[in-house]
Amino acid sequence: KATEAKKAEEERKAANAAKTAAEARRLAEAKAAEEERRAEAARKAAEAKQAEEERKAADAAKMAEEARRLAEAKAEEEERRAEAARKAAEAKKAEEERKAADAAKKAEEARRLAEAKGRVVQVAREEAERGATRPSPGSLHPPAASIKPEPKLAAIHDRPTAATEAAPLSADRERLAKMIARGERELEAGNVSGARQFFLRAADGGLARAALLLAWTYDKDEFARLRILGVMPNRELADKWYKRARELEAPDKTGAR
Repeated sequence: KATEAKKAEEERKAANAAKTAAEARRLAEAKAAEEERRAEAARKAAEAKQAEEERKAADAAKMAEEARRLAEAKAEEEERRAEAARKAAEAKKAEEERKAADAAKKAEEARRLAEAKGRVVQVAREEAERGATRPSPGSLHPPAASIKPEPKLAAIHDRPTAATEAAPLSADRERLAKMIARGERELEAGNVSGARQFFLRAADGGLARAALLLAWTYDKDEFARLRILGVMPNRELADKWYKRARELEAPDKTGAR
């Protein structure tokens, strides 16, 4: 019995030792599993943290790129507006200069027309006093040396005044004046050759105004004003008839004194 009891005790101790060893093994395995789980969790946390940092970096880079593009677009828009404003300012300045030039041109034309009208009135008055139709001394000068009359020939027609009505033209002068009038009508109609014939006959009859009109039909500086087209100017003939007009004017001035 003592032997059996001893054997049983030894078996119990062996069983306890085996149980203890098994428990220690299970604890070791559990500890190892926990450490492995923690390590895996730490690895995943590190990966997640890295991914988050990479995402944030990508977002920051994207925002920086977007900000750069917006800044470039804004700069381009400002440059476009500045260029548009510059062009608008230049266009406005050009328009103002054009208007100013037009206004100055119109003012100059109005001044010349007013002076020309004054000359025409003066010519008519002098002609009425002399009892014949003649150009004023100032109008006998070539165009470059005097103010040009109005563009239309109507402005240089001989208009009768109260004085001329009171002192009728002689038969010859009336006939020559009618030749001037016919020549002016031909000139207005564009028939320069026909107008020259009438002016020539009246100038040969002694009318200074006819010589002046004939000179104008050869003077290229008068072509635009008289709307002369299709003929060649002749400076020599123009000067000849300007001179003849002055010669015909001189005796009348002497007689008037």
